[in-house]
This record gives sequence, C-alpha cells and structure tokens, in this order.
Amino acid sequence: MKPRFIMLTIDTITELIKDYVGLDELPEDARAIKLMFKPTEQGKLAIEMVSDTWQSPQAPINVSFKIKRVYSV
Repeated sequence: MKPRFIMLTIDTITELIKDYVGLDELPEDARAIKLMFKPTEQGKLAIEMVSDTWQSPQAPINVSFKIKRVYSV
C-alpha cells in the first residue's frame, strides 16, 4: 500500500475548528499564529491562537472531533 498525503493550511484547519466549536469558544477574528506537534503527546496538535476580543489568557480548548456536520464542495 502506498501513502498519500493530504495537505492542509493552518488557516483551513483554523476555520474548520472555528465552525466545529462555535463562536462562543473561538471568535470570528481569532487567528492562528503557531502550529505545534509533539509526537510523544499521542499525535496531538496544538494551535496557538490570538483574538482582539480576549482580554486575558484563555484556557486551552480540547477538541475531540466527532463527525456531526457534512462538508461539501
């Protein structure tokens, strides 16, 4: 079996996460500034985000993706 790569931009991932968790968790102006990956963390990704609407540091959001929406082109 041969591998196939799927390339995503950090902006695409950000928009998917915004849509998935909703504007209560991530405001519309939230933007990604850093993507981090640590293989020893069970394959988890971390995206550092900033928003002008946040007045103080925010607690991390743990997103466990379960398909609940259908995306189409």
